[in-house]
Amino acid sequence: MQNFIIILFSLFLFASTSKAQTTHYECSYLTSASLDENDNPELSSEEFKLSFLLDENANTAYIMGNAGTEKVLIIRNNGGISFIGITDTGNVSITTIANNLKSVHSRNTILPFPQEDPELIPSQYYGGCVSKQ
Repeated sequence: MQNFIIILFSLFLFASTSKAQTTHYECSYLTSASLDENDNPELSSEEFKLSFLLDENANTAYIMGNAGTEKVLIIRNNGGISFIGITDTGNVSITTIANNLKSVHSRNTILPFPQEDPELIPSQYYGGCVSKQ
């Protein structure tokens, strides 16, 4: 009987710890800042949306956008979480989601041609996210 209880308890522990812990963040950005063709700052109110899927058990996350799904790096701190994406060409995007679900998404794109005068295309989006477990 004691062995049966130990086995039953072990199965209960395994079942409870193997349950997937995923969070889906749906983010909407209503304000953005970028540079115009003369490198002057400009604001826009065009909506931009991103989604993230965070798998706590596997410690992995994915960005889901209009260009597809890509794995991103996860950086946590006491105030929230950041996701860092790096494209095949080395361009970087960072999305930070605070615990109150306010969010900022930053892109730092460099068009490398011509190499002697590459074009820097920075942009930053401000908004918030909804979290679904």
